[in-house]
Formats: sequence, structure tokens, C-alpha cells
Amino acid sequence: MSLQQFKSAFGGHEVTILCQYLAVANGNQSLHSITVSQSEAKRYIANNNVKVYTVDAVKIAGEIGLGKRTSTVLQSAFFSLANILPKDEAIEYMKKAAYKSYIKKGQAIVDLNYAAIDAGADAFVKVDVPAAWATCEN
Repeated sequence: MSLQQFKSAFGGHEVTILCQYLAVANGNQSLHSITVSQSEAKRYIANNNVKVYTVDAVKIAGEIGLGKRTSTVLQSAFFSLANILPKDEAIEYMKKAAYKSYIKKGQAIVDLNYAAIDAGADAFVKVDVPAAWATCEN
């Protein structure tokens, strides 16, 4: 992803990062490390008030019984954060779509997806962007 694509996608908005490792410093959630290949992208995040959230969708999907299938968890977190629709309405639409998509595989599969939707809706954690990113060097 180029910096221009990054700016177009995330400028002034939320960024959700699939993350299994989150550091807790002084009781506050903070980014311990994040792989962003360009220092310019880090500066853009820090200087443009981009909100960053993590979702441990791998852990959640595994606990629910979906293995490594994380998309439903992440989709639910996205719609909860994006405010495209009211959260409850978005969850309702996702559940209707899950039913339509998976009922042929059985109610148990539908229920797994419902659980992923419910878990993902609140699974995100807002993290502090390190102040050092505002002036990081290439």
C-alpha cells in the first residue's frame, strides 16, 4: 500500500489492526510494536488524529470454534467502530446475512457465526499512538 493509498483509506478515520500482542503500560493500552513499513505512514497517523484499534480476532475465532477464520469477527468490529449504521442495526444485518449464507451447513455453523458477530462487536481495544511517531525518521 502506498502512502497515498494509506492517506485515502485512513485519513481522519479509525484503523483496526488484527493484533495478537498488545502491551499494557501503566494500566493503559498502548502499541508495543506495529509493523508499518514506512515512517511516513507512522507520521501521518500521529499527525492526523487517526484512531487506532486492535482486535485479537485470531484468539476470539479460536475460542468460538471458528479456527483461524477471523473475517466475521473483524467485520463486526469494523461496523461497530465505523458508525455507518447504528451498531444494533449493523449486527442485525450481519446476522441475517450469516443465516442466509450458512443455514445450508446447519444451525450450528450459523450459531458460530452469530457468536463471532457478537464477540467482534465489542472486541476492539483503542490504543495510544506513540508520540514518537509524529517525528520518526525514515
